[in-house]
Amino acid sequence: FIVIAIFARNGGRFRVSYSSLLVFAIAVIPMLQYLSGTILFFGDAFLSSVYLAGFAFAISAGRELDAEWTKTLLWALVLVAAFSVTVSTIHWLHIDFTAGGLMETPFQSTPSGNMGQRNHFATLTMMAVGALLYLNHVKRIGNVATVILLLFFVFGLALSKSRTPWLDAFILSLFVLLKYQYLETPRRLVVWLLMAVGFYLLILLWTFPVVTEVQTIPPLESFIRNEEGEVRPRIWTHLLNAVVVGDWGGYGWKQESVALALTSDQSWRTIDTTSSHNLFLSFLVWNGPVIGLLMIAAVMLWGWHHIWKCTTPEHFYLLCMIGAVAVHSQLEFPYEFAYFLVPVGILVGYSEQLMMSKTVSVSVPPIISIAITSCVLILMLLVQTEFAILKQANLKMHSINARIKKAELMVIPQGEIRFLNHLKAFIDLGNNKPREGMEEAELDEIHQVALRYPRHYVLFRYAVALGLNHHPEKASEILLVLRHMHGSDIYADYLDRWRSSAALHPQLNQVALPSLLISTSS
Repeated sequence: FIVIAIFARNGGRFRVSYSSLLVFAIAVIPMLQYLSGTILFFGDAFLSSVYLAGFAFAISAGRELDAEWTKTLLWALVLVAAFSVTVSTIHWLHIDFTAGGLMETPFQSTPSGNMGQRNHFATLTMMAVGALLYLNHVKRIGNVATVILLLFFVFGLALSKSRTPWLDAFILSLFVLLKYQYLETPRRLVVWLLMAVGFYLLILLWTFPVVTEVQTIPPLESFIRNEEGEVRPRIWTHLLNAVVVGDWGGYGWKQESVALALTSDQSWRTIDTTSSHNLFLSFLVWNGPVIGLLMIAAVMLWGWHHIWKCTTPEHFYLLCMIGAVAVHSQLEFPYEFAYFLVPVGILVGYSEQLMMSKTVSVSVPPIISIAITSCVLILMLLVQTEFAILKQANLKMHSINARIKKAELMVIPQGEIRFLNHLKAFIDLGNNKPREGMEEAELDEIHQVALRYPRHYVLFRYAVALGLNHHPEKASEILLVLRHMHGSDIYADYLDRWRSSAALHPQLNQVALPSLLISTSS
């Protein structure tokens, strides 16, 4: 909508930066991967292309924004973060309060504001800190109000118990040292940041024993969260292995689960995950080593160029906001959420405006811009309608599987699913039990779902379907994948279920069942 407003303001003229042109070009890759068969479902390719195109449009919009528009958007960011910290405080105090737009947090869970995930909440708050300092620099908010809001945001960061802000703070301190001479009031900024760190530690030491006592979580353990070593290095190890043994073209955008399923025949247990938890590793998995490395180089070159050319406080604070998401992207996947992707795109575009980056001017007649806008709005409506249908269908599927009374009587809105067919295929598998006499086309559909969503129950259903329809070798291979991806304990439970089913379906006895033993070395 910002792009549409800029089109109208400029009389149909629009300037596109080279970086946004590059992102537009990358947006074509998922569709090409779908056409080549690398991506299994059109829905994955469609959503990936739409997200990339949206990011490119956001960069272009940010490139065209003036200072007043930018200040308004940064105020919105500060207010949204303040609201989220307020919600987090309500959750922490266990206040029984519900209202429209207020997300509920289950009892004994970590407060996460209105984001539903504590690390996302922490990143939003870190971005708001950068926006707050920017607004203070341009005299849109006074020093006293800035300090109060800064401490309020730090309180929210402490409640989140996220470790990402510590890495953000370390990198920010290096950035301050690097650009110290370009800051208008560097000493005041350093004092504020040191005060924020001290306040954070004070909350951590004095308040967390109370918080964790209420939540029955040991305070130090809840903060460190060792989780039998860390899960992320295991994910990175297995996906790097998948990149090494995979094709040069990669596994396709958003196909990490496919990569793990296809390479699960190694001697160690893999992990069932839908993300690499690292943007650069995702580039390699999605696009292969050649294109992936080129994309990594492009991102690093952009970052180095802007950091090197940063000579104003405004640019400094913009890069701090972008950096909060960039750091988080090396540990999780905020880049897969539009509420981070679009704001970061706008900030990237405005950062390029401050550097006077070269652009390409595009002129579009009013009738064409109206047609494009109408198509985008219709597309958004169709996708939202499909999502609403699938949400109800998913609820009905889980209700039936949970044997809730009268679940079969739930009415599902009717409509053809065109754009979210990957979700539809997953729900259809949950509704249709394996049976004898299935067509090869049906087995192929289940095979695609099992690769895209290699949950233990999906793999088991696929193995049973293969066994019932006289494919014992393939069934044994899928059971082996189940064991490698989910471990011997879960596999043992499914072996018992398999033997029970074999009493009713003798053809299942033809399947060679993999042993329970699996090496735990990695």
